[in-house]
Amino acid sequence: MLFNNKNKTDIFSISTMISEKGFYGLISGVFTTSILQPFETVKMTLMLPPKDLVLTNNSIKNIGLAIKYIIKVNDIKGLYKGLFAASTKAGLGCYIYFTLLRAL
Repeated sequence: MLFNNKNKTDIFSISTMISEKGFYGLISGVFTTSILQPFETVKMTLMLPPKDLVLTNNSIKNIGLAIKYIIKVNDIKGLYKGLFAASTKAGLGCYIYFTLLRAL
């Protein structure tokens, strides 16, 4: 085990708050967010389209247009805009969730 919880009755101890399950939750939150970030960026571009992005009534074609627009304006790195903030949010959220899930 990565962390050893000696006292299982004290849920507010440091060893409980720094739990193995919480650490694994943190890693999984950061990992999944880094994989799914391009989809989130495309979704936000479709929800709040820039003025120079012309969309059609075809939703599948709009996804392709949004991806082309993001890559044209910001290069391939544009698909990963906001990665640090999203990873921090997901990582800490998963850490807290899995720590409390096992502590309570």
